[in-house]
Amino acid sequence: MHKRYIVMISTMLMVAAFLLIKGIQEHAFVFFNPVSEAIADEIWTEKVRVERFDFQSLLCNGIQIPMDVADKTFYVPLNMESDEWETMEFSSGDPNYLICFSEDFTKINKKDLIAIGEGIEFLVYNEQQFSTYHLVFTGLPMIELTTTDGVEGQQNIGGDAVFYHTDFSENGIKESSFYGHVRGNTSAIYPKKGYKINLTKKVLAGATVKNKLSLFDMREDDDWMLYALYNDGSKMRAKLSADLWNEFGAEEIASNAVYNSNMTYVEMVVDGSYYGLYMLMEPIDAKQLNLNAGDYLYKREQGAELTEEGFLQTDSVMTLGFELKSNNFNNEAWLPMAEFAKALNASDEEYASQIVQITDLDNAMRLWLYIQVITGVDQGSKNVFYVARKNGDSYQFTFAPWDLDLTFGNTSGNEEPHYTRFTKERLEKVIRWQPGTRLMELDVENTAGEMQKLYKELRTSVLSDEALEERMEELNHIIRDSGAYKREAARWPETAQADDYGQVSEYAKERMAFLDYALFDLEDFLQK
Repeated sequence: MHKRYIVMISTMLMVAAFLLIKGIQEHAFVFFNPVSEAIADEIWTEKVRVERFDFQSLLCNGIQIPMDVADKTFYVPLNMESDEWETMEFSSGDPNYLICFSEDFTKINKKDLIAIGEGIEFLVYNEQQFSTYHLVFTGLPMIELTTTDGVEGQQNIGGDAVFYHTDFSENGIKESSFYGHVRGNTSAIYPKKGYKINLTKKVLAGATVKNKLSLFDMREDDDWMLYALYNDGSKMRAKLSADLWNEFGAEEIASNAVYNSNMTYVEMVVDGSYYGLYMLMEPIDAKQLNLNAGDYLYKREQGAELTEEGFLQTDSVMTLGFELKSNNFNNEAWLPMAEFAKALNASDEEYASQIVQITDLDNAMRLWLYIQVITGVDQGSKNVFYVARKNGDSYQFTFAPWDLDLTFGNTSGNEEPHYTRFTKERLEKVIRWQPGTRLMELDVENTAGEMQKLYKELRTSVLSDEALEERMEELNHIIRDSGAYKREAARWPETAQADDYGQVSEYAKERMAFLDYALFDLEDFLQK
């Protein structure tokens, strides 16, 4: 009996110990090695320090992490919203070298260390020599591109990509081959480039096919855009504007289509060089919009006078500042735009009659209001998608904005270097966009009245001063408390920079205060 009790107690103690250890492990216990102040001191005193080794492989939980080779700095994305350190084990991925940290950085407040944006020093050594390297923790996902021919001076790029989510050490990474090109018009001249990339993979037969991946909780696809955020000191205008459009514009158009570009902040390493803060974006395309075979998608890239004849007298995919983005180019591809231009140039009476037939008035009204709210300088004459959906024997147009950096007071600057600057010159200006402006002028189908009603509702919700401020505070938190803004400024010192988001906040509140009365005195406002 006595032996039976001993066995039972021993078993219970073993189970309790197992559960305790398991609980500690599940509580993000950090397996961090090797950490030894004594070993570090021995390395410093007994080995010869050299500037660098050919060491480019540091592993975190067995996964190689991105590196800026010139700066000897490695990057690890972590969850910046959690106080607890993730489970991590670092090791050398190069058999010729060992690593050593002199102190356990997990004793430092995690959020503070991430926000500081600076690296933790560690030692890389062999039998005779050592060198110092650094480890940076970021609160943002990371993308590492390794290109075949480099990116400097290249219009087209290709190679391999690795995508590191902030939980990569537990759930792994995603990898893909890719090809792409520099994107943008004016932005293409900036030192820091934006890119359009397409993910690919090889199948057993050896052919290269599309590789559709869901990246950072966004859609599963092979088409992605990398927006460089070079010309906006706040680094938030595009994201702020896109989120606002999603709430009171895009979601109201169709339940089975996305009239917006979802996006998330990331940091980039390209060919072993830190490239800074980017925005990974879903493109607005036929897939996003759920277009059918008979539908057309037009991308307006330049301002030009729209005429019926101009759209009829072309056999190109580009005309009058528009590019046909659908894959169904044929002799009838520009007919919907010809009808649209015909309505725009008609008399007031004919315009009112025709525009009702070929345009989703609610969508056009919402976009016109949205452009006024964000002061979308570019959206007045370009940077809007025109979507023509087959509707019986005719077409109906809906609209979606894109490229939203020149918003909330940001307008083109002429001085060097090439970036935009904050200005209030547009604060009390109307941004003219057709067909929206004429809809307001003629109050077709009471669109002006519906716009005023909508604006009143929005000013008590998503467009209230408090809601706008809260939204900007959150974006500022993501950008700066991740450490990314500081690293971006160091990497691109000539880029547009700001101490905080105060200019955006100030402009937004003053614009809203102006619109509070201007939108209800339309005759005067439309003359500005």
